[in-house]
Amino acid sequence: MFNVAITATQQVKVAVSGAVDAKGNPAPLDGPPAFSSADPAICTFETDPADPNSGIIKATGPLASAAAVTISADADLGAGVQTIVEHGLVQITAGKAVGFSVAVGTPEEQA
Repeated sequence: MFNVAITATQQVKVAVSGAVDAKGNPAPLDGPPAFSSADPAICTFETDPADPNSGIIKATGPLASAAAVTISADADLGAGVQTIVEHGLVQITAGKAVGFSVAVGTPEEQA
């Protein structure tokens, strides 16, 4: 499991350097990993077009205590499929202030 915190205006690259077996040794995969977000309204998790073993998490909207993201791949090198999964949580926090939110009332006659 991995955790990352980004502001509502940021993105972060996540790279899969390889899979490991139960003893921590490098193990092959049958194709590149797939990246997904459980809630695209909070953040997206997209494959990096330049590197299929990497994904980019992008904040897309509101602040959130955590949004779940998943990396999955096929560990069966034959005709079958054995999916392995890595889960993560992304916390979205407010970015740096760049302006004001101003509320203007209804015009009225002066007393």
